[in-house]
Amino acid sequence: MTGKEYRMGRLFQQDGRTVVLPVDHGVALGHVAGLRNPGEVLRTLVEVGPDAVLLNPGLSRAASDVFSHRTAPARILTVDNFYMDSTTLAHYRIGWAEKAVTDGYDAIKVLFPWDGTIQERVTTTRLVAEMIQEADKWQIPIIVEPTLLREAKPDPDRLSDCVRIAFELGADILKTPYPGRIDVLQEWVESFRVPIILLGGPKGSSDAELLQAVADAMRAGARGVAIGRNVWQRELADAVQFFRELVNTVHPDLR
Repeated sequence: MTGKEYRMGRLFQQDGRTVVLPVDHGVALGHVAGLRNPGEVLRTLVEVGPDAVLLNPGLSRAASDVFSHRTAPARILTVDNFYMDSTTLAHYRIGWAEKAVTDGYDAIKVLFPWDGTIQERVTTTRLVAEMIQEADKWQIPIIVEPTLLREAKPDPDRLSDCVRIAFELGADILKTPYPGRIDVLQEWVESFRVPIILLGGPKGSSDAELLQAVADAMRAGARGVAIGRNVWQRELADAVQFFRELVNTVHPDLR
């Protein structure tokens, strides 16, 4: 068993699925609503039972007690950041695979936006390729997030191009928006043969619609979800209840 295989096993349950709790938004969004007290949110929601938490070094250190026991969720380190306006995307690294390994993380995550200028695409492709090479050297899984940042409702064909390129670059796991059509998701699952984790959910959907979309995606072969703001941008008690329903939807046979 390689180091990467071992760490991949830390991310997924016995059913081959995972629920990732993203709480890494503070670097890009600042003092974001719903995460004003990130330690409290993290400690409360971890009790529900996510399989992994996506976060940055500051919160990871501040909440080290959450992860310092045998049954703790896996930790995924965000290793890049971005800022953008209507004309410009700045995408750059903030972490390193070697540091993630020595600090005991189980995976790293990098964004792969694909709706910018040619130069922005070249820059982000180079960054992602470098991070994939580093991750392989240090035997840590890399989650690549193909996305269209400027499209409120991503076009399935454009998103498919982005997912395909991320796969071709060598992503171990693809973390991507729901494509809007289940047949597109099924094609990704059949074509790319790496775990696909869905982020967010259909825009403007109710809780029931989101949970149904997750259930349908699991049946189509998706391997999990990474949903943050749709969970914790609500009253904390409501967040706990909804997050529990989400975990049960992904892992119906383990609860």
